Amino acid sequence: MNQFGVTGSRPWVTILCRFADSTYLTPHGVYWFETLMGSSYPGMDHYWREVSYGKIDLSGSVVVGWYDLPQPRSYYFQYQDGTERLDVSLAVQDCTAAADHDVFFPDFSGINLMFKETLDCCAHGGSWTLNRDGQLKNYSVTWIPPWGYEYQSVLAHEMGHGFGLPHSSGPYGATYDSRWDVMSNSYSCRYTHWLYNCVAPHTIAFHKDKLGELGWIPSSRKLVASPGQSQTLVLERLGEMPSSNSLMLQIPVRGSSTEFYTVEGRRFVGYDNELPAEGVVIHHVDTTRIRPAQVVDPDYNGNPNDEGATWLPGETFVDQGNGITVAVNSWTATGFEISFSVSASPPSTLALLDHFTCYRTAVAWPRNDEDPFPRFIARTGVYLDDPQVESKLTNVISPVGFCNPAWIDVGEKKDIIDPETHLEAYRIKDTATRPSQPRFARTLQTVLNQFGNLGVVTTGIDRLLVPTLKSRTEAPASVPEAREVDHYKCYSVTVPRLLDQESNPISQPLQVNLEDQFGSLRVTIGKPLRLCNPVSKQAGDGELKPIKNPENHLMCYQITRAKTKPPQPRFQRRRLFLNNEFGPEVLDTTAVETLCVPSLVKSLP
Repeated sequence: MNQFGVTGSRPWVTILCRFADSTYLTPHGVYWFETLMGSSYPGMDHYWREVSYGKIDLSGSVVVGWYDLPQPRSYYFQYQDGTERLDVSLAVQDCTAAADHDVFFPDFSGINLMFKETLDCCAHGGSWTLNRDGQLKNYSVTWIPPWGYEYQSVLAHEMGHGFGLPHSSGPYGATYDSRWDVMSNSYSCRYTHWLYNCVAPHTIAFHKDKLGELGWIPSSRKLVASPGQSQTLVLERLGEMPSSNSLMLQIPVRGSSTEFYTVEGRRFVGYDNELPAEGVVIHHVDTTRIRPAQVVDPDYNGNPNDEGATWLPGETFVDQGNGITVAVNSWTATGFEISFSVSASPPSTLALLDHFTCYRTAVAWPRNDEDPFPRFIARTGVYLDDPQVESKLTNVISPVGFCNPAWIDVGEKKDIIDPETHLEAYRIKDTATRPSQPRFARTLQTVLNQFGNLGVVTTGIDRLLVPTLKSRTEAPASVPEAREVDHYKCYSVTVPRLLDQESNPISQPLQVNLEDQFGSLRVTIGKPLRLCNPVSKQAGDGELKPIKNPENHLMCYQITRAKTKPPQPRFQRRRLFLNNEFGPEVLDTTAVETLCVPSLVKSLP
């Protein structure tokens, strides 16, 4: 329900309903629910007045029931794939019909349906259109089982859905993991109320300010950063309206109106006494997501409520790829002093690097009338220096793949930057030395590319990508020495189980059209397989080839040919004549394997 301008009096009618086969007992009387909905702590009227800074109240709310429904519990449930699901339509129709002689529904903004028995998996909140008392009207509605109304926080959460609020969360795939917002984890609390168990904290600044045009944060209490702006300000605690200063800072990502950061100060005051900690909290907001706001938690440990997600004086948040910094300078009596800066021209180094479609290859054998082909000769003791992961002597063993510069149809269409420079992939392993080189150490990397932010762990060395020239007929006469494409050392990666890749559409089933020098293909993009970092390279006593563009990395994702109607042509093997610093080679492509996407990367401790 997207209620524009949620202000003023919003009375709710709370209806107590029993299924026809469970009319014998009631968990609580009307007075218990009236207190839960009331104007004293922690009643819903009291709660929403504080959260909205007095912009809404629930004056005129009533509680009615208990009413016996005409059908047994089983009538109101459906089974989908063996799972019991509440038929919310039947439930709302019969429950409101039972109370119709006692309630004039158009007088109310919302309807709480309280049931005597457990429903399905969940409590529910949203909206429903009903024709009652001669008026067709859209109502905020909740469907609450006994375990739900035993918790003030659960009812507040579902009523929030009734007001049009979505979930927020941490960046970990768990919808109910953030204790910074009533619209996420409403089941945990610092303190329990003697009668109504967990009590909800406030909702987050993004929800108060924008969603559904709630407008609970006045424009005078909100600062929207501009490119090139640097400023120090006092950020007041979100839990109460200040007489001056800002309640929130919004920092657009590269000028976007749909992607931005929100910065809010959270202190123990009022209902925010239920917060997990005090500090500055930053959310990354993408309004195109189901859960638009996600806590920025750079330690990626699965907990968005700990020290990693709580920014304290002396700590600085940096989004290097977008030229954004936020520093927490000090505590104030009722908030924090913070400083922020937004680059006038965010880093654009990704524009220097193409996408690459990569193929598995096999060594080609000459036909009867052809001369023998040149073969790759393995190299030992090649020095590869990756400033972000490791510097080691490496054996380059054998060719395993080939990559074409490519264009994909995600985002703005851009021409291929360098159609001449390709990448050849070689299997590598550490050189055996005395004393032994250090073992590979796993590192946590956060990757930013056109698909969003992604956390991965490097698990081992995988391959070396070498700038290469290609021909379909004979070996190119030169090697790409003067090109701007780096050498890349690639590492196999995994996505930590707890990390939410909802922010990265590639983790969802995603199909794209790509085009390279072999033609056009529609592919399904799968999991990330390897992260490729630019390296400086030196073979023996040869010249050290330095890194040309240290900010440019490649994240390589598994791709498969998409099922289409009509079917796409079968994969066609192609013979490639290649030349690079290792000498000429002839390879055959055998299958499409990965799409490598230009990315920015930051190592995390």
